[in-house]
Amino acid sequence: MTSRAAYAVPVPLSRRARSSAVVALALYALFVALVAFWPIPVDRPFQRTLFRFLGTLSQIGIRPIDGYNALESVSNVLLFAPAGLLCVLIFGRRRWWLAPLAGFAASALIEAGQFAFLPARFASPMDVAANTAGALLGAALGVAVCVRREKRGGLAVAGSAARPGPLP
Repeated sequence: MTSRAAYAVPVPLSRRARSSAVVALALYALFVALVAFWPIPVDRPFQRTLFRFLGTLSQIGIRPIDGYNALESVSNVLLFAPAGLLCVLIFGRRRWWLAPLAGFAASALIEAGQFAFLPARFASPMDVAANTAGALLGAALGVAVCVRREKRGGLAVAGSAARPGPLP
């Protein structure tokens, strides 16, 4: 007798859930494009608060430029994490690698566009690295969601009456 796990096949998201994830990713991509191609740096309206925060960091020994760079990097990671998560939900956990690949490609295009067309914005390879890391983080979360879903009974046994559909 073989174990159930030996024949377990991940059940993909329902058509409705996958369609919802596609719509969410499209809307999120629009949001990211608006942020990325805004003609002025998106933190400009918050400069007073930002400078106060950086001043507070300098009182504990963190140089303002280092604090700003760290804050910008963390923001870039967090900006791309939802896209990575949604990619895994759409394409499945076995194709998790598509999320950081898409994150890298999108980020490289964004930075090239900023460099070519937005003189007030600053294109940076560090942004590409942080955005890619964010997509990878989101993909890891997406894989965790898929694994948890499978462990909670979202599995169909190959050859059973349940039709598992295509492998994600």
